[in-house]
Amino acid sequence: MMLLNRRQRHEFLTKFNQICDEEDFGQSTWTIDLCYLLRRFNIRHIYTTITIGVNPDFRNNDYYGAILWIDHIRVSSKFDKASCNGLKIQKRTIDNKALLEHLAKKGPVIALTNGYLLHCDLCQTKESECLQEIRKCFSISKPKTRFSGHYIVLCGYDHRIGSVFYRNPAHDDRICVISYRKLTEARTANGTDEPKLYKI
Repeated sequence: MMLLNRRQRHEFLTKFNQICDEEDFGQSTWTIDLCYLLRRFNIRHIYTTITIGVNPDFRNNDYYGAILWIDHIRVSSKFDKASCNGLKIQKRTIDNKALLEHLAKKGPVIALTNGYLLHCDLCQTKESECLQEIRKCFSISKPKTRFSGHYIVLCGYDHRIGSVFYRNPAHDDRICVISYRKLTEARTANGTDEPKLYKI
Protein backbone atom coordinates (compact mmCIF):
# COMPACT_ATOMS: atom_id res chain seq x y z
CA MET A 1 0.00 0.00 0.00
CA MET A 2 2.84 2.40 0.83
CA LEU A 3 4.28 2.06 -2.69
CA LEU A 4 1.02 2.44 -4.59
CA ASN A 5 -0.34 5.70 -5.93
CA ARG A 6 -3.75 7.01 -4.85
CA ARG A 7 -5.66 5.34 -7.70
CA GLN A 8 -3.95 1.99 -7.11
CA ARG A 9 -4.60 2.15 -3.36
CA HIS A 10 -8.28 2.82 -4.00
CA GLU A 11 -8.47 -0.13 -6.40
CA PHE A 12 -6.68 -2.43 -3.95
CA LEU A 13 -8.90 -1.43 -1.03
CA THR A 14 -12.18 -1.67 -2.92
CA LYS A 15 -11.27 -5.04 -4.47
CA PHE A 16 -9.17 -6.37 -1.61
CA ASN A 17 -10.83 -9.78 -1.13
CA GLN A 18 -11.11 -10.35 -4.88
CA ILE A 19 -7.42 -9.51 -5.41
CA CYS A 20 -6.32 -11.77 -2.56
CA ASP A 21 -8.35 -14.62 -4.06
CA GLU A 22 -6.98 -14.01 -7.56
CA GLU A 23 -3.41 -13.85 -6.25
CA ASP A 24 -4.02 -17.11 -4.34
CA PHE A 25 -3.18 -16.06 -0.79
CA GLY A 26 -5.23 -15.28 2.26
CA GLN A 27 -3.84 -14.36 5.65
CA SER A 28 -0.57 -16.16 5.03
CA THR A 29 1.48 -13.77 2.92
CA TRP A 30 5.01 -14.58 1.79
CA THR A 31 7.41 -12.13 0.17
CA ILE A 32 6.90 -13.82 -3.20
CA ASP A 33 3.19 -12.94 -2.85
CA LEU A 34 4.17 -9.28 -2.51
CA CYS A 35 6.22 -9.59 -5.70
CA TYR A 36 3.16 -10.74 -7.63
CA LEU A 37 1.09 -7.91 -6.12
CA LEU A 38 3.68 -5.32 -7.15
CA ARG A 39 3.74 -6.80 -10.65
CA ARG A 40 -0.06 -6.59 -10.77
CA PHE A 41 0.22 -2.84 -10.14
CA ASN A 42 3.13 -2.41 -12.60
CA ILE A 43 5.69 -1.54 -9.94
CA ARG A 44 9.10 -2.65 -11.21
CA HIS A 45 11.21 -4.27 -8.52
CA ILE A 46 13.94 -6.80 -7.76
CA TYR A 47 13.53 -9.41 -5.03
CA THR A 48 16.71 -10.59 -3.32
CA THR A 49 16.78 -13.53 -0.94
CA ILE A 50 19.25 -16.12 0.27
CA THR A 51 16.77 -18.95 -0.35
CA ILE A 52 14.79 -19.51 -3.55
CA GLY A 53 11.58 -21.16 -2.40
CA VAL A 54 10.67 -22.20 1.15
CA ASN A 55 13.52 -22.48 3.65
CA PRO A 56 13.12 -25.96 5.22
CA ASP A 57 14.92 -24.73 8.36
CA PHE A 58 11.87 -22.62 9.16
CA ARG A 59 10.07 -25.79 10.27
CA ASN A 60 11.92 -25.32 13.58
CA ASN A 61 10.54 -21.78 13.96
CA ASP A 62 7.26 -21.76 15.93
CA TYR A 63 6.10 -18.64 14.09
CA TYR A 64 5.75 -20.55 10.83
CA GLY A 65 4.26 -23.67 12.45
CA ALA A 66 1.92 -25.72 10.25
CA ILE A 67 1.64 -22.86 7.72
CA LEU A 68 5.05 -23.79 6.33
CA TRP A 69 3.83 -27.12 4.97
CA ILE A 70 0.38 -25.82 4.02
CA ASP A 71 1.95 -23.04 1.92
CA HIS A 72 4.97 -25.00 0.66
CA ILE A 73 3.47 -26.11 -2.69
CA ARG A 74 1.78 -22.75 -3.38
CA VAL A 75 4.90 -20.70 -2.58
CA SER A 76 7.26 -23.04 -4.45
CA SER A 77 5.01 -22.86 -7.51
CA LYS A 78 5.10 -19.06 -7.44
CA PHE A 79 8.90 -19.12 -7.35
CA ASP A 80 9.00 -21.63 -10.24
CA LYS A 81 6.78 -19.40 -12.39
CA ALA A 82 8.38 -16.09 -11.37
CA SER A 83 10.68 -15.70 -14.37
CA CYS A 84 7.88 -16.50 -16.86
CA ASN A 85 5.79 -13.83 -15.14
CA GLY A 86 8.47 -11.18 -15.52
CA LEU A 87 9.65 -11.16 -11.90
CA LYS A 88 13.32 -10.57 -11.13
CA ILE A 89 14.64 -12.67 -8.25
CA GLN A 90 18.29 -12.72 -7.23
CA LYS A 91 19.74 -15.23 -4.79
CA ARG A 92 22.18 -13.18 -2.74
CA THR A 93 22.77 -11.50 0.58
CA ILE A 94 22.54 -7.73 0.96
CA ASP A 95 24.68 -5.57 3.23
CA ASN A 96 23.87 -2.10 4.55
CA LYS A 97 26.09 -0.42 1.96
CA ALA A 98 23.98 -1.90 -0.86
CA LEU A 99 20.77 -0.87 0.91
CA LEU A 100 21.96 2.72 1.29
CA GLU A 101 23.14 2.89 -2.33
CA HIS A 102 19.73 1.71 -3.50
CA LEU A 103 17.91 4.21 -1.28
CA ALA A 104 20.11 7.02 -2.61
CA LYS A 105 19.83 6.15 -6.30
CA LYS A 106 16.61 4.24 -6.90
CA GLY A 107 14.17 4.62 -4.02
CA PRO A 108 12.40 2.63 -1.32
CA VAL A 109 13.08 -0.91 -0.13
CA ILE A 110 10.56 -3.31 1.42
CA ALA A 111 12.33 -5.35 4.10
CA LEU A 112 11.08 -8.36 6.03
CA THR A 113 12.15 -7.98 9.65
CA ASN A 114 11.67 -9.59 13.02
CA GLY A 115 9.12 -7.14 14.42
CA TYR A 116 10.30 -7.84 17.96
CA LEU A 117 13.67 -6.32 17.08
CA LEU A 118 12.33 -3.13 15.51
CA HIS A 119 13.24 0.01 17.35
CA CYS A 120 12.52 3.68 16.79
CA ASP A 121 15.02 6.25 18.09
CA LEU A 122 12.34 8.95 17.95
CA CYS A 123 10.13 7.00 20.37
CA GLN A 124 12.78 6.40 23.03
CA THR A 125 11.09 8.69 25.52
CA LYS A 126 7.80 6.87 24.91
CA GLU A 127 9.23 3.38 24.54
CA SER A 128 6.28 1.56 26.14
CA GLU A 129 3.82 3.34 23.82
CA CYS A 130 5.95 2.50 20.77
CA LEU A 131 6.24 -1.17 21.72
CA GLN A 132 2.51 -1.41 22.33
CA GLU A 133 1.73 -0.06 18.86
CA ILE A 134 4.22 -2.40 17.19
CA ARG A 135 2.85 -5.45 18.99
CA LYS A 136 -0.77 -4.61 18.08
CA CYS A 137 -0.17 -5.84 14.55
CA PHE A 138 1.26 -9.19 15.64
CA SER A 139 -0.79 -12.28 16.38
CA ILE A 140 1.61 -14.77 17.85
CA SER A 141 0.29 -18.04 19.15
CA LYS A 142 3.44 -18.86 21.11
CA PRO A 143 5.11 -15.75 22.59
CA LYS A 144 8.23 -17.79 23.44
CA THR A 145 9.23 -17.68 19.77
CA ARG A 146 10.29 -14.02 19.98
CA PHE A 147 9.91 -13.83 16.21
CA SER A 148 7.21 -12.17 14.16
CA GLY A 149 7.68 -11.52 10.46
CA HIS A 150 6.93 -7.86 9.79
CA TYR A 151 7.44 -5.83 6.59
CA ILE A 152 8.64 -2.23 6.72
CA VAL A 153 9.47 0.25 3.95
CA LEU A 154 12.93 1.82 4.12
CA CYS A 155 12.64 5.32 2.69
CA GLY A 156 15.83 7.25 3.52
CA TYR A 157 18.90 7.49 5.70
CA ASP A 158 21.24 9.91 7.47
CA HIS A 159 24.84 8.74 7.27
CA ARG A 160 25.97 11.34 9.83
CA ILE A 161 23.96 9.66 12.60
CA GLY A 162 24.18 6.14 11.12
CA SER A 163 20.43 5.66 10.87
CA VAL A 164 17.77 4.61 8.37
CA PHE A 165 14.29 6.15 8.08
CA TYR A 166 11.42 3.72 7.62
CA ARG A 167 7.65 3.51 7.47
CA ASN A 168 6.00 0.92 9.69
CA PRO A 169 2.48 -0.22 8.75
CA ALA A 170 1.83 -0.80 12.46
CA HIS A 171 1.88 2.99 12.92
CA ASP A 172 -0.26 5.69 11.41
CA ASP A 173 1.38 8.39 9.30
CA ARG A 174 4.82 8.45 10.90
CA ILE A 175 8.49 8.14 9.97
CA CYS A 176 10.55 5.94 12.28
CA VAL A 177 14.33 5.98 12.69
CA ILE A 178 16.58 2.99 13.41
CA SER A 179 20.34 2.65 13.63
CA TYR A 180 22.22 0.66 10.98
CA ARG A 181 23.14 -1.93 13.62
CA LYS A 182 19.58 -2.41 14.90
CA LEU A 183 18.21 -2.61 11.36
CA THR A 184 20.76 -5.30 10.49
CA GLU A 185 19.72 -7.33 13.54
CA ALA A 186 16.01 -7.04 12.64
CA ARG A 187 16.32 -7.81 8.91
CA THR A 188 18.81 -10.69 9.21
CA ALA A 189 17.19 -12.45 12.20
CA ASN A 190 16.45 -16.14 11.87
CA GLY A 191 13.07 -16.41 10.15
CA THR A 192 13.51 -13.49 7.76
CA ASP A 193 15.78 -15.27 5.27
CA GLU A 194 17.04 -11.75 4.56
CA PRO A 195 14.59 -11.03 1.72
CA LYS A 196 14.27 -7.56 0.21
CA LEU A 197 12.12 -5.97 -2.46
CA TYR A 198 13.77 -3.10 -4.30
CA LYS A 199 11.72 -0.65 -6.28
CA ILE A 200 13.57 0.07 -9.55
